[in-house]
Amino acid sequence: MGNEGRRSKGFTLIELLIVVVIISLLAALLLPALMKALCNARQGTASSLISQLAQACKAYEMDYAVYPPGKGQGSKDMVNALSKKGAKQLPYFDFPTDLLDGAAPNGNVVNPVWGKDADAPSNLVHYRNNIAEKKPGQAGPQAGTMGPGGAPYYKVTSFDMWCAGCDYQGSAPAPTAAYSVRYE
Repeated sequence: MGNEGRRSKGFTLIELLIVVVIISLLAALLLPALMKALCNARQGTASSLISQLAQACKAYEMDYAVYPPGKGQGSKDMVNALSKKGAKQLPYFDFPTDLLDGAAPNGNVVNPVWGKDADAPSNLVHYRNNIAEKKPGQAGPQAGTMGPGGAPYYKVTSFDMWCAGCDYQGSAPAPTAAYSVRYE
């Protein structure tokens, strides 16, 4: 008779398992949304970086009447040109060591969306001087056509700068929409 009136005050194993399952389901539902938000934040950082680099390229062009060299296979030539001192005895862009995949001025700019550990070409910011692509006697690049580096021409009268965004699939050759972060 002594055990009939006494009730346990703790949780049963079934109740604890149900709580764990509910928490796991909620985490599984929220994880894709959190990953998308993280990628969008990194893509915003990449867009800002490309905008800053574009301003530095324009400043370089103001001093030398030509944009920095670049063929679209990375950004080493651009980094080398923008690391040199300009008219005010300051570099056009101060590259922090974590922004480059090598030592300045011989490294490529790392893509903030995918990082150093990603596979090429998604791991780099790419730069192409379109003026250099124009051959004497030829019309030069046309907007929308594919150029060196696997991305279409956007600014045929100056330069293009791009990197792989969150939507990059890694297929070769790179489709037009693969590089969602670009200078325009």
